[in-house]
Amino acid sequence: MRRIVVVLLVVLLGCGVAAAQIKDPDQIDQRTGPENFRLDGGQDAICFAIPTNIPDNNPAGVTTTIDIPCPDSTIEDLDLLLQISHTWVGDLTATLSKDGGAPVVVLDRPGLQPPLPPPGSCCGCSGDDIDATIDDEGATGVEDECAAGTPTIQGAFIGGDPATNTLMATWDGSDICGSWALNVSDGAGADTGFITQWCLVPGTDGGGDGAGDGAGDGGGDGGGVPSTTGIGVIVLMLLLLGSSAYFLRRKATN
Repeated sequence: MRRIVVVLLVVLLGCGVAAAQIKDPDQIDQRTGPENFRLDGGQDAICFAIPTNIPDNNPAGVTTTIDIPCPDSTIEDLDLLLQISHTWVGDLTATLSKDGGAPVVVLDRPGLQPPLPPPGSCCGCSGDDIDATIDDEGATGVEDECAAGTPTIQGAFIGGDPATNTLMATWDGSDICGSWALNVSDGAGADTGFITQWCLVPGTDGGGDGAGDGAGDGGGDGGGVPSTTGIGVIVLMLLLLGSSAYFLRRKATN
């Protein structure tokens, strides 16, 4: 009996370790991108996960790319996961483009109101860090977000300045394969930061889980990231069946 308990504990611990190995957007992968990620809730994502410095007070900014090999799948709906560590997010502008096409502005110095900002907000949102999904189905615009906590911009938002709920639909109907480029620039001095990671999150129209189009399966050099919880359960069941058969055989021989 004690042997069975030990075996069960080992298997259960193994299942826990396996589940912890599933990648999520807070785990930074130091290998060269793109990498396939599985987000909380089961969404697939294709990520550039190498921390990259943003030049301070430099309108040219820094550009990172995700090259997705063809053939792949048609985009039905696309979101952009953007994670940036920066001490004054109102300095930042971010654009997304594909295959050298015209860049689409997803973030434009949030909190800064052109042409003349109102008193007390001369330089945009002064909060730290961004952990946001640019999503056409978001409830509010990212430009108006500046929460008291950290990250100061966190959650799902409509991108663009002004907010445009068809911004990410720019690429609907096209193939996700190709060269995607994210440019992030810093428009003021003193505060600095870096891109933690960014991800393309393909899905079905209306924010589905992406499983229907398979677009998250072909971007990384390591293949998709399957959930391992189910494997652990199967192993546990097999061990239980094996243990039962063993004791039945012993009882029969006695």
